[in-house]
Amino acid sequence: MFAAQGPTGPHDLARYVLIIQELPDGQVTHDWKPIKDFELTKFQYTQNAMSTSRGIVRACSTGLKEYCEGRRRQCEQDCLASRGPFRIGHLIYQDVKTQPWREAKKWWCPSQCLEQAVQCNKGRGSWAEEHVAEFHAIEPAVD
Repeated sequence: MFAAQGPTGPHDLARYVLIIQELPDGQVTHDWKPIKDFELTKFQYTQNAMSTSRGIVRACSTGLKEYCEGRRRQCEQDCLASRGPFRIGHLIYQDVKTQPWREAKKWWCPSQCLEQAVQCNKGRGSWAEEHVAEFHAIEPAVD
């Protein structure tokens, strides 16, 4: 029996990764891979080295709430583990003379990460932009 190569409809988009590559001759190819078989670690350097718009984009019409919550948890962990003021979005704690970072981060990190998550859940801010390019059909996703 022949297995489907890629999503069979918009409802399947969240279960696949669309890999778009430019060949040396300038042609562009695409290939669908089941998300369970996709190894993000191979693309980690690319994602960190490039801007979000040129890196990996998650194309999904569902899961924003879960994504925002995951980002909030990771944000808090990273922020609380930092030895110095941590940038969250466009904000960074600057009142270190009044309250040192080691004390301030206990309240500042959770409140700022939560604010970013609230904006993300509303579909606003950099987290939401990084998460979703919403598609209702397969061809626009490929285009």
